[in-house]
Amino acid sequence: WQYFTGAAHGIAATQFLNWDNANGKVLGMADILQPGAYGQYEQALRNAHTRWLASNPDAQNDPVAYNRLWPFQVSENFALTDTGLVVKYDSYQLAPYSHGQPELTIPYSALQGILNPRYLPG
Repeated sequence: WQYFTGAAHGIAATQFLNWDNANGKVLGMADILQPGAYGQYEQALRNAHTRWLASNPDAQNDPVAYNRLWPFQVSENFALTDTGLVVKYDSYQLAPYSHGQPELTIPYSALQGILNPRYLPG
């Protein structure tokens, strides 16, 4: 975590590292997406964000103000999990500090044609 003098509290951050055993390297977004599919990834992430907002009481209270203060952002901090691609955000990126480090999940069913088939569950 980071602490800047005069700030109210430290800020934690999480960085996922997805290791490819076959190639001996950390995977980046370019490695897991099909060629030319970044725009589709961004749309799938935007859809996950919309679902997250629908379950966020603060966003539901005043959607216009919430979206102005905490607009959607693309993140490439991802983890391949059993349920889908989890995309992690730092505090203050998508929500107030009280929301912690938000995570958006894109289910594998929404990643057909976007994710390299090698990384889809068999």
